[in-house]
Amino acid sequence: MLKKNLLIIIFSLILYLSNNSSYSQTFIDTVFYNKWGTGWQTTGRSEEFFPNNIFGPPCKIATKYLPASSPYDVVELGFGGEIIVGCKNYYIVDKEGPDFIIFENVFMYGNGKIFAEPGVVSVSRDGIEFVEFPFNPLTLEGLAGITWTNGDANPFDWPAIGGDAFDLATIGMDSIRYIKIKDTSRIIGTLPTDHIYYCNPQILTGFDLNAVVILHNVLIDNKKEEILSITEGYDYYTLTYSDNTTLTMYNILGYEVPLINKNIIFSFYYPIGIYILIAIKEEKIERKKIIINR
Repeated sequence: MLKKNLLIIIFSLILYLSNNSSYSQTFIDTVFYNKWGTGWQTTGRSEEFFPNNIFGPPCKIATKYLPASSPYDVVELGFGGEIIVGCKNYYIVDKEGPDFIIFENVFMYGNGKIFAEPGVVSVSRDGIEFVEFPFNPLTLEGLAGITWTNGDANPFDWPAIGGDAFDLATIGMDSIRYIKIKDTSRIIGTLPTDHIYYCNPQILTGFDLNAVVILHNVLIDNKKEEILSITEGYDYYTLTYSDNTTLTMYNILGYEVPLINKNIIFSFYYPIGIYILIAIKEEKIERKKIIINR
């Protein structure tokens, strides 16, 4: 209950910001997390290509019949693979119409059939709790990776640019920082054989991410006073904050982790992983990440 109350406070502030600032359009520039799935296809995963191959606009030569395929343009998530992306300096906010677009290398072939390897999309305000966009398992509506790209169009002009657009209003969210895409391409093999998206499951390899375009965002105010300051040592983190600050730590799965010491975190007390510290002081809230990898 406390965590939910904290999140409500956090993003009521973000909502205020979004309602009192002009918004802009941009592309994702950060990968917060990724986990490759199974399968033989590994296109675009090496450091030579990833993550730059998913930043910027969708592939300019992609069309209805010619999908993006170069490792410079896409990264293969694999079966069950997932990735969490976003922007370093922006909140993605809900405005009229779609708020972001996801591009995969969908294309049309044969007698009007569509080759698609879709993914489930969920979003988060804090990187801990994600809300999934609903989808129809028969029509595939609501999934990413079911609409081809028209790469020569303005990347911010939807639906002309193609891709699959998502509106935060659909799930009742005002603002987010994180977009998660999880491969669900095996759903194609469960469709009727005469379905427009059905194909031989043996030729599927998993979701291929090309780009994510952000249609509505506002700049994060990085000039605000820090509530929590963290200094990293050899095998510890020192925490600095005032007495009237409430501090809570969570692991990457969203479970609260007891703070053995409120002013210093020794690495050997905790399992290896990513942890989120949330500090609250009056109406101000701050979220910071630490990594324990001793």
